[in-house]
Amino acid sequence: MGRETVPSIRVASYIISQVLGAIVAAGLIYLIASGRDGFALSGSNPLATNGFGTHSPGGYSLLAAFVTEVVLTFIFYSLFSAQRTIAHLLDSLVFRSVSR
Repeated sequence: MGRETVPSIRVASYIISQVLGAIVAAGLIYLIASGRDGFALSGSNPLATNGFGTHSPGGYSLLAAFVTEVVLTFIFYSLFSAQRTIAHLLDSLVFRSVSR
């Protein structure tokens, strides 16, 4: 197996795109969150803090946080896995119909 190289311009554009996307996303989250009365970036539960106990907006336990993470990760993985499976199936069907 040979080593594949990626042009430096593609690496740089990828990094710049990721940073700009993160800045835009953070700005949107700030804009949405600041629309709530009593919004503050300090205190016991600042913006984008998550967790359990005192770091949870609802005071959820460690078990509740863990179960939520497991279930949502399963759903997220299942959606992407299903998309790959459906895409593979459609590619197979199209290839078979064209090759006949």
